[in-house]
Amino acid sequence: MTTTSPAPAPLSRTGQGRPAPPPPRQPKAGACYTLSAKQSKRPANAADPAPCSRRHTARTYRVGALPKRVIGARGDPDTAAIAHFVTPRCDRRFARHVGGTRASRVLSRLQPVWFVPSPSQLARGARWYRCDVVALATADAMARLPRRTAGVLDAGNALDSWGLCSTTAPSRVGHRVICGRPHSWRAFAIIRPGAGSRWPSSAAFAAARQECKARARAQQGYPLRWTYGWQRPSRSQWQDGRRWGYCWAPVK
Repeated sequence: MTTTSPAPAPLSRTGQGRPAPPPPRQPKAGACYTLSAKQSKRPANAADPAPCSRRHTARTYRVGALPKRVIGARGDPDTAAIAHFVTPRCDRRFARHVGGTRASRVLSRLQPVWFVPSPSQLARGARWYRCDVVALATADAMARLPRRTAGVLDAGNALDSWGLCSTTAPSRVGHRVICGRPHSWRAFAIIRPGAGSRWPSSAAFAAARQECKARARAQQGYPLRWTYGWQRPSRSQWQDGRRWGYCWAPVK
């Protein structure tokens, strides 16, 4: 008896006649990476994962899928739409991942960053986004992360290692460091000037400064003379949703 078998399906090929490359592999939650500060600010990252038991500066805490509406009909990414979609999702999961309170997260040097496929990866079918936690040791250097970042801010003394500190008076922005490094000033509280979303009045900023002054005195044990620092939000920070100022005190 003669039988016939269906012909094998042809290979998908590129315009040059070569087989089409497979879709890029999706990143995995829990993976660790060794990234620089510059790499952490870019929307795409092609670094290979690093063993979490060794030195690393980033850890993935969420991987999700990008919807079609942010990619575009022809696969052209809409950068603004991607940021609008990914940022709040990474921010919400970041809070759940690192733990702590809203104030301790704001006062820490831990930050959420996100990555999406490069244009070439998008063209090959990649549709993921990746949320990582990183920590800034200085403005230009990353801090080494622990093997476990889940709940890292739940400990009462977490900000002793991960908090926002400075090697000089807080008015000199370029000297911010993570509190695990030598420092002479520490941001110990956040204060919101006024209420609502409108830019605060001069009176609201003055009241916030006075509150910082009083809290700094209490923090230093109610001395007759004390030093403090008040850093109010800039107008651009306010518009971006960062509607609080930092209250600083010198470290004895």
